[in-house]
Amino acid sequence: MAPPRADLVELRVLDGPNLYFPRPAVKLTIAVGGWLDVPEERLKTALERVGATADRTVHVGDLFHVDVVGARAAGIRPVLLDVADLYHDVDCLRVPSLPALVDALQEETST
Repeated sequence: MAPPRADLVELRVLDGPNLYFPRPAVKLTIAVGGWLDVPEERLKTALERVGATADRTVHVGDLFHVDVVGARAAGIRPVLLDVADLYHDVDCLRVPSLPALVDALQEETST
């Protein structure tokens, strides 16, 4: 079976430090055919395309059953962006905003 087609939509370096990122980060937006069919494969494909590794990557998403489950299946650490405060009993990092994510990651690296 052929891998899903992946088209690069946007790839850019985000300057840091700033309000959202404590250091430069990469924003990668891709369009993948069969996007929801195989979420773990799309994440692995995205990592390969930018030369990243799963152990140094976090996947931030707002849907537990798509983002968290897919990230774990790909071996990537999930972070649940729960702006509406809907998910209370989850077993992953849950943040209400992107600035809160930066704070949580900074706190982890400083301890």
